[in-house]
Amino acid sequence: MAAFISSQKTEHNIDHSTSCRAMGVSQPWYYKWKNRIDDDVPIAHHRRRADLDAQIPHSFEAAPMIRLALPGTCTTRGRVGR
Repeated sequence: MAAFISSQKTEHNIDHSTSCRAMGVSQPWYYKWKNRIDDDVPIAHHRRRADLDAQIPHSFEAAPMIRLALPGTCTTRGRVGR
């Protein structure tokens, strides 16, 4: 979307503030992402997120199966749940 907003200035002479308003994004958001358009190096947050995403399936495979009851499905002395 930042690339699209930037292109509006060069192709149609529409100011980025007008494009941001029309697209429903803030100008700080635009400036944040404008410099990342051609940047192939992921930022630290994205690298950490990718590492965590890769670890999640391994955590589930290594953990023993635990059986949990849904609230309201267990009965105790004739009463349901809490």
